[in-house]
Amino acid sequence: MRCRTCLASFSLTFCSMVSLLVAATPVTAQLQAEPAAGVIQETVDVEVVNIDVHVTNRQGEPVTGLELSNFQVFENGERVQPVNFYEVVREDPDATAPIWLVLYLDQHNLLSANRDRALAELEVDLPTVLEDRRVRIMVAAHDQEPRVVQNFTRNWGAIRGALNGLKGQETVGDQRDGLRQSAQLSVTDIFHRMRSRDRLDRQNAGLAIDALLGEMRTYAREVYNDSEASFEALGNFVRTLAWLEGRKALVFVSDGIAERPLGTLMEHVQDLLTGGASDAGALVERAGGGQAGGAPGTGGVFDRDASMEVGRLQQEVEQFRATATIQAIVAEANTYGVTLFAAKPPPGDAATSARRSRGRGALMEVSDRREALHSLAEGTGGFGRTGGGRLTGVLAQAVGGMQSYYSLGLSSANKVEGEFTSIEVRVRGVRGASADYRRSYVKKGVRSRISERALAAAYVGESDNPHRMEVNVDAIMPVEGEDLFDVQMWIEFPISSVELVEIEGVHRSATRLVVVAMDDDDELTAAQHLEVPLEVPAEALAAALESHYRAGLRIRLPGGRHRIALGLWDQAARSGSVLTDALTVGG
Repeated sequence: MRCRTCLASFSLTFCSMVSLLVAATPVTAQLQAEPAAGVIQETVDVEVVNIDVHVTNRQGEPVTGLELSNFQVFENGERVQPVNFYEVVREDPDATAPIWLVLYLDQHNLLSANRDRALAELEVDLPTVLEDRRVRIMVAAHDQEPRVVQNFTRNWGAIRGALNGLKGQETVGDQRDGLRQSAQLSVTDIFHRMRSRDRLDRQNAGLAIDALLGEMRTYAREVYNDSEASFEALGNFVRTLAWLEGRKALVFVSDGIAERPLGTLMEHVQDLLTGGASDAGALVERAGGGQAGGAPGTGGVFDRDASMEVGRLQQEVEQFRATATIQAIVAEANTYGVTLFAAKPPPGDAATSARRSRGRGALMEVSDRREALHSLAEGTGGFGRTGGGRLTGVLAQAVGGMQSYYSLGLSSANKVEGEFTSIEVRVRGVRGASADYRRSYVKKGVRSRISERALAAAYVGESDNPHRMEVNVDAIMPVEGEDLFDVQMWIEFPISSVELVEIEGVHRSATRLVVVAMDDDDELTAAQHLEVPLEVPAEALAAALESHYRAGLRIRLPGGRHRIALGLWDQAARSGSVLTDALTVGG
């Protein structure tokens, strides 16, 4: 999902036209008019951040009946006092908040055979999970871009149909697997030759080192590019869940992503080249006979020259670490209340394993592809099932954590938008208890939240419209000399659907509109904001509450199919709506 910048200029008064121009090409500036005098502005965006804590005993069973005194909470290492606290239990008849469960198939890093095996095992849980009527299930897949295979539903037939439709299809992982194995084997074959008992003279040792380090550099770049594509897709998809209210779980099904390319192999290479490995000392032979300089068994000529080469390679490889990217995804997932669960498919049958043993063994020696899965899951309060066992039970366990938990409300009034906060929760007075919770969050203001909600709605094509917004296209006009079109549309909503606050005899609304458009290539315009300075004199209030607010929007778009998303946020009522509509521009 890509985003292009755009230019917006507009003015807005009660029941007047808004002119919003979205440029089709990137520009360097973005203009926004000052709010009209007297318009109520938000002074505090999001006052309370809720940290949901799932507490279990040694047997993995939920621990209920705890009080606030059983918890200690720390922000950035300093203890803070929650401003509110409550417990939710599975049997609570008042627990009506939806539970949104996403099955996300990372087909960029999944072999089709492993994907099919994972789906067959995860599918066993679904009828049980759907017994909780709060649960809604989505099926999504990442190939070149993330896509929704089946939108949120409780319809078991639709869910099963989506899963069956994926089974048997080739994955990007299948297509890239041969390239990955070739690169892995190029590295490991040289490495194994150097570790062999054959003595190498000084010249051959140098050539072998150069070949090894060159292959490692190439492999590190390949892995990094693959990993970044996967992490970017996951981060984009997590943001699409921002618009949902309620508990959110994303089960990330993958063969793994390398967080540290060459991480495991680098340790072996250091031992090999500097003499740390027990068999490294016999690799180099001095021209006059015997081992090269240095103490016996230390690797001789490798000690200084090769050690410097390895040091330089380590510095190069550091830029390929995905740790910071993972931390950013975790922080965003925590901010949006999305808990990630990692599921790595179990190994295949004996014949498949034997056929692939050489390549898969090389993979584990080059880099650990499970480390990132655990970092993503544990940082958001989830768990990783990556040990090669069956995946049956994963979905039930994930949803179980959404059904029984404690909610600790933390004040964020003293934080600025975009500020990162780390969280630690300690449970006291319960022997052997463990707690799962999100370990960080980034404060998001109203402007950011409604933008993300509109972008998410455009991406998944969902509407959530309690304000009863309506959009009508009035005209589509070609722009002379350009392959662009001006789309004239009208947006309206009942004035009674927003909250009006009386100040000195005038009833005012602190309402914000946002608009985005997305084309068939998933290219999004930047979200553009409009203040709605809605002001109604006291004597006109009764009539106004029976009428609609109406504004015109002019959007400049290239030809083709688009999805328009409009978002509305009522600051006084702290409620919002999103509305999506399909639009074809030009022939």
